[in-house]
Order: sequence, then C-alpha cells, then structure tokens
Amino acid sequence: MRQTIVSVLRFSERVDEGEEPSRSAVQLLRSGRFHHELYGPLEIGPELYGELIRNFEQDVRGIEIALDVEHRPEGGAAGWFRRLFTDAEGRELWGEVEWTSLGRRLVEEGLYKYLSVEYDPNYVDEEGQTHGPTLLGAALTNRPFLKRMQPAAIRLDEETEQSTTQEPIREETVRLRETIRRLTEELQALREEREALQRRLRETELRQLLESAKREGRVTPSMEPWLLRLGRECASLEAFRGILETLPVRVVFEELGSSQPPEAEGSDPAERLHWAVLRRLEELRAERPGERIGYGDALAVVSQERPDLIRAYREYRRQIATGE
Repeated sequence: MRQTIVSVLRFSERVDEGEEPSRSAVQLLRSGRFHHELYGPLEIGPELYGELIRNFEQDVRGIEIALDVEHRPEGGAAGWFRRLFTDAEGRELWGEVEWTSLGRRLVEEGLYKYLSVEYDPNYVDEEGQTHGPTLLGAALTNRPFLKRMQPAAIRLDEETEQSTTQEPIREETVRLRETIRRLTEELQALREEREALQRRLRETELRQLLESAKREGRVTPSMEPWLLRLGRECASLEAFRGILETLPVRVVFEELGSSQPPEAEGSDPAERLHWAVLRRLEELRAERPGERIGYGDALAVVSQERPDLIRAYREYRRQIATGE
C-alpha cells in the first residue's frame, strides 16, 4: 500500500541566475501521530526516518527518486532527490533536491508551495524481496496533508544553513555511536570467553590436585565425587589443596570404587571424621543457602555434635606420633 503525505516545502539554498544545477534542502516529514482519510492512523518518527534513509542509500528502488508535479510523473521532474537526512533532534526528515528548470520556475513564480511525500510502508521489489518503508517519490502540490511546517522560502535561512552544514557531523556521530556499540558487544563477548576459559582452567587444575592426592594415597575413588564437588565450592584452589593435605595417607584393602563413604568400625578415625565433616558441610549449605560456609565451619559443628569422633581422631594422631 502506498502512502502519500503532503507537507510544506522549504527551500534552503539560493537559486542564483545562471547557476545550473541548483540544490536545496526541503523538509519532507515531521514527527507525530496523524490520521489520514485513506490510510487511517499514521505514526511518523525517527524509526520511519531511519528505514527511509537506509533504503534510499541502498538504492533498493534501482532508479533515481523524482520530485514531480501533482503526482503526475508523465509531466516531467521538478527535481531529483540526492540525499535524505534528519534534523539535529531527529524529529524531521529532510531531503536534498537537485532542481530542474521546471521546478525552479514553478516555485520562483509562486505556483507551488507545498510538498506531497509518497512512500511504500513495506516495499517489495520486482524480484519479490521485501525492504520495508521506502521513498517512492514526492510531488509539488498546494493542498498539504501535514500542516504547521515551514513555508516556502527562496533565500537560504540561517537555521537550514546550519542544519545542512552540521549534517556531516551528525552522520559522523551516528557512525561513532555504532562503532562504540559494536566494540562494546565485542568486549562483552571477550569477557564471557575469558570467564569460560577461567572456569575450564580451574576445573582442570582441580582434577589435577585430586589425581595427585589419589597417587599419594590420600583419596580413594569413592571419595572423589564428594571431594570434586567440595573443590568447586571452595573459595580458592589453595584452600582445597589445604583440605587434601589434611587427609591421611593410607593403604586401602577394601574393594575400590564403592559409592558409599567408608565409615565402618575398621575405618581409621581420620577418615570417619573427614566424611562426617563433608556430610555436615553439604547439609549446612542446603540449610543456609546464600551463606559462605566452608570446611572449617562444618568441622566446628561436628566437633560440638560428635565429640566422640574428635576424641577418637586425637587419640589416633597421638598413637601415630608416639608409634604405638
């Protein structure tokens, strides 16, 4: 569906005698919500401007965009659009028109004062590709749909001169903002990649510590899953290393690979105490989620709840130290 919006012409460049071709900036649209008798509610603003400018610059129509008279292209072109841009606030869409002798005469003699913009809200080209809002053309007219815009002026006014002069600065600002946005996204991706590598490195080092403890005889296969989970929750690898170093070195005669912790009467007191602490640590973390509870906290609780384990462990260490 084509939409035709009528607005006021505003010429922003001198038309000097003998100078061909002449160009000027004309106001095409202004932001707001409107109701058209044919097209119903219309919302005009920066999003629409961006689509129109993008498709104009990408030349999706494949032809030059003309400014004709009363939407009658067979009558010849009053001008040709060379550029689309917005004002400094982004609330108005402007176009740079290269005027033909026909267009200059019609405006200079006061025969036409207004502009009617024609665009397709969802343009489909001859190959069936959809492009979104696309400027099809515009026409000189005297019955505008959009009112309260700038009247026609032959002389270059200061406001429009400043707008035209600052347009390259605005375009550069847009490019810089896009570059900042892209670099920010790339930086975030690099941070996420770094964090993933750090997690993988910690997991590798954690398993290396467990393998070393297994070779030393401090860790059995049945202990490994518990200790791996504990290591992932430790504040640092050094803290986990310290826990592993407290485990006694032992010769295991029972069948390896059991999924249950060895707490039988035949197990040494150090191992029974260690497993009691690990189980209590897991329970405390489940009871108090969000708190930083470590191995030492669980050991303190076990010391109060199971003094028999503490006494057995101390006696066990005394016997080792005295050689009994």
